[in-house]
Amino acid sequence: MVSNTENLFVEKSENEIQDNYDDCGITPLILACRDNNEAEVDKLLKAGTNVDAIDSDGRTALFYSVTSSSLTIVKTLLSAKANPFIVAGLYKRNCLHQACKRAKNAVEVVQLLLQIMGDESKLAQDKAGFIALHLAVNTGKHDVCRVLLSTYSKEQLYAATSDYGDTAFHLAARKKDLNILKMLVEAETNINQVNIEGQTALHIVAAEGDLDSLEYLINVNALGNIKDKDGSTLVHLAAKSGHPHILLYFIQKGVAVRTPNCEGAEALHEACKQGHVVVAQKLIECGAKVEKYTKDNYTPLHTAVRFGKYDVAQVLIGAGANVNALGGPKNESSLHFAAKLTRYSEKLTELLSRSGANIDIINSDGDTALHAAVRARNYPVIKILLEEGASVIIKNSAGETPIHLSILSMSVSGLLVLIDEMKRIMAEDDFRLYINSKNKHGETALHYCARIPPKNESQAIYNDLIKLLLDNNAESNIPTLETNETPIHYCCQNGNADILRMLFASLSTKESSKAANLTNNVGWSALLVACYYGHPSIVRILLENEARVDYFDENGKAALHLACENGHILCVEMLMEKKAFVDAKTKIGETPVSLAAANGHSQLVEMLVKKYHASYNIQSLTKRSALHMASENGHLHSCRTLIQLGADPMMIDMNQAASIHLAAENNHSDIVKMFLDVRPDLASFINKDGNNCAHIAAAKGSLEVIKSLIKVNNAMAYSKSKSTMRTPLHLAAIGDHIEVIQLLINQGVSLLEEDKDGSTALHLAAQYGSQNAIEAFKGRIPFNFASSKTGMTPLHVAAEYNQSGCLADLMLKIPPSVISECPVGKNPAKTEFGFTCLHLAAKNGHEVTVRLLLNSDGVVFDHRTSKKGLLPIHLAIIEGHGVVTSLLLSRSAEQISAKCAIGRSALHFAAGNNQLKLVQLLIGQGAEIDDQDK
Repeated sequence: MVSNTENLFVEKSENEIQDNYDDCGITPLILACRDNNEAEVDKLLKAGTNVDAIDSDGRTALFYSVTSSSLTIVKTLLSAKANPFIVAGLYKRNCLHQACKRAKNAVEVVQLLLQIMGDESKLAQDKAGFIALHLAVNTGKHDVCRVLLSTYSKEQLYAATSDYGDTAFHLAARKKDLNILKMLVEAETNINQVNIEGQTALHIVAAEGDLDSLEYLINVNALGNIKDKDGSTLVHLAAKSGHPHILLYFIQKGVAVRTPNCEGAEALHEACKQGHVVVAQKLIECGAKVEKYTKDNYTPLHTAVRFGKYDVAQVLIGAGANVNALGGPKNESSLHFAAKLTRYSEKLTELLSRSGANIDIINSDGDTALHAAVRARNYPVIKILLEEGASVIIKNSAGETPIHLSILSMSVSGLLVLIDEMKRIMAEDDFRLYINSKNKHGETALHYCARIPPKNESQAIYNDLIKLLLDNNAESNIPTLETNETPIHYCCQNGNADILRMLFASLSTKESSKAANLTNNVGWSALLVACYYGHPSIVRILLENEARVDYFDENGKAALHLACENGHILCVEMLMEKKAFVDAKTKIGETPVSLAAANGHSQLVEMLVKKYHASYNIQSLTKRSALHMASENGHLHSCRTLIQLGADPMMIDMNQAASIHLAAENNHSDIVKMFLDVRPDLASFINKDGNNCAHIAAAKGSLEVIKSLIKVNNAMAYSKSKSTMRTPLHLAAIGDHIEVIQLLINQGVSLLEEDKDGSTALHLAAQYGSQNAIEAFKGRIPFNFASSKTGMTPLHVAAEYNQSGCLADLMLKIPPSVISECPVGKNPAKTEFGFTCLHLAAKNGHEVTVRLLLNSDGVVFDHRTSKKGLLPIHLAIIEGHGVVTSLLLSRSAEQISAKCAIGRSALHFAAGNNQLKLVQLLIGQGAEIDDQDK
């Protein structure tokens, strides 16, 4: 809130003229105030200088004067109507704020400012939330505090800073200023007010080690049982800050030392974390338990070791702490924690080992301290552990030895010391076995090295690691357990040529040839792996070491197939130099050319055919050529390349489908257009089902293909399948491909056209549940249109095929009582017709559809067919649909006695069709068992 006094100063400053500034924004008046030059100030003011001119930080002459100038200059500026409300500096403070920090005559300046600014200005906050009282407390200005508290004391005492939510009382506690604390208590401050951290002033003086203030606050009844937001008590804070005298005071007052905070940590844990030896000793003497666990599962010893507090660890061990206790998320011992430290790890490791720590104790991952030290590349600790007898052969849960982990951590020195130790304690054969130890997947340390990708920034380190392993009998042909992959396979996958060269350099010529041709569990040799991933440098090394190009995997693929499939041209050229068979077939008859084409590698296709004379018309077991595969997958450039090379677009597969059919089926309109440009007659070319491209595209919803075909030949939209007599519209309706349907309707395709079974597109939409298609046909064809061959309307079809959703849509236009007509050309006297939708749903046992119909307006459940006079219930009973029969009877029990044209009732039909349960149902409903037919 801006006071009236402040408004006057704002109006005044807006009307003032501005003085000239120097480069730093310092005016002569500001300079005179800063230099405490009273005469110059008077001279400038008489000359009419702007008293409120500001420097680059927003400070006025008054701002400088209240900070350090004489009282006379302050009075002079205030007499000249200088504005004390202007805020400036990093913290946006006004003149009253600054005066509270003044070294001399602070109280006089504050009193002067308050006369001008008014008492309300005491509540103005700076950017950090500090009011004048806070600043006076921070600078220890007792007399200023007393002046400020003369009015608005309650509001000032409750005002809190923005950062920690400290009141003046908290700030006085932080400054250890007992006199101000007493003054604030006399002013009736809330001595138990908590800040954002949940701390009272008592917490703060305990943490600061201020015993005098602590005793005073307790004497004025400050509560000692309040916990801060972390659950810490006064004892926690004293222990954390390392104040044994405060701790002893609390203990003498009977305060419990074993109260846990929110994390389950007691005061001893806090002392151990900070390394306060004396405090830890006092706590232990007063009953703190050295085996107490936090919620995170750490004991005090774990905490001391984790934070590298050697002296505290000594105290704890001397007090009987269990050096083998496990804790933390991985159930680690103190020795594990020590092994992972970057500082003081050696001293702590030696302390623990001398104190009876189990050198080979494992955590939940099966790691020993030696594993942990190797992971951390802690060479000194590795040496200490080995000297103390740590086992080098223990494997962790992943089956890893320290040797494996030295590779993962890139620790050359660690690997070297481990190898030296193994050589010292093992026989030669045992050492050979150990250096080739497998993890649970069957990977050796050499596998770990071989996993490194090329151009790794640590390549030189890995080279040293591999050299160490190979020089010490590591074997490069050991397979993994599940995939049968050797380190050479791993190299071929990741493409690290440097490592692969080192592996082969360690082998004899005979061993190199054998290693290069070992296969994994799917029959891939190293060459197949390298060709699959496309590493030319690896392929070259393998071929130099007699890798065979005629190895086939379990699918019949050789290295050339994999290289072509993945488009690795350089690899292909290297293989062809070694006389790889360019037309080799896989087990399903795919060739390198067909695989390259199928994956869109047109440049490779051209190279294989032109340079290496590969055949492009070889067919697979399904009679598909390279052109078929490229068309199916939508690779236009490959298709165009094959056509230019002479591939036959009329070649058909085992389904009599040409390449254009596969392109149409998969909506590759650009390829279809390309084929039509080459051979326009392909548009009418049919497959074994009698369908041309338009039929196939419509069935699959390939809109762009349909558009392309119609552009070439508009008659394609009307063409009929040779086998089913269906047009593209029929097929699009079956698949509910609404965009294709709209296109064909706009082309003028007749909706009344029937297929060989007498179904229009609307009938088929009803049969297959194509609700979008039905919506598109609305208003274009009568929904009660009867098939010339079956006499059925779309409603009948939907009911027969249990398409309740479509039936509901159709019934919005046509009542469910519509009956089927006599098919065209049939003798009405000899033909059964007059079926309702309910007849067909009941006959087929469609419970959901029957319920829909029975709940619809206008349904007729007792309508008879034209010749036999059958009711829906008769058809349901004949087919044995008990639930549907019950539904129909629930509508009218009179149906039990209703008879057909030859006088048979429902019970006749049930008995005649051996429907025992229905016989029992009908008799139970009162059917006459003595009723006779005609």
